Amino acid sequence: MLNRTVDKSVERDFGKGFLFSEKTLSVTEETLETYKTGTLQKPYAQYQTGEYKYDKCDVLVYTGGQYPKVVRLCKDMPTFDSGDREYDSWHDLYLVQEQSGTIHAVYCTGGYRIATIRGYAKVYQYPHELKQYF
Repeated sequence: MLNRTVDKSVERDFGKGFLFSEKTLSVTEETLETYKTGTLQKPYAQYQTGEYKYDKCDVLVYTGGQYPKVVRLCKDMPTFDSGDREYDSWHDLYLVQEQSGTIHAVYCTGGYRIATIRGYAKVYQYPHELKQYF
């Protein structure tokens, strides 16, 4: 049986329904930049991540870059002090389609500086509402 995991931070930020491999990826800030090398598709969309009206995030789709398709979920976080603005004013989830069709994921948080980057080698499941982007 394959080892699969749920990331509680991803679930809290972007809703339930994500299932990742336990195998991780090493991801750097430079890697994040390669995800945005394609053409940004418009219009931007919003994705309802939970049951409340404020549980929303922006959906950005990049095509034709280093990867066939990258779906980026962006959530702005409320800030209360300079520490929040420096390290916790946004949370992003990148769903990256590789040439083989496999999708890997990168969850990151930050502000002026990146605080967290976690990569997952494979996405086994994601919410039905996001299937339209792949």
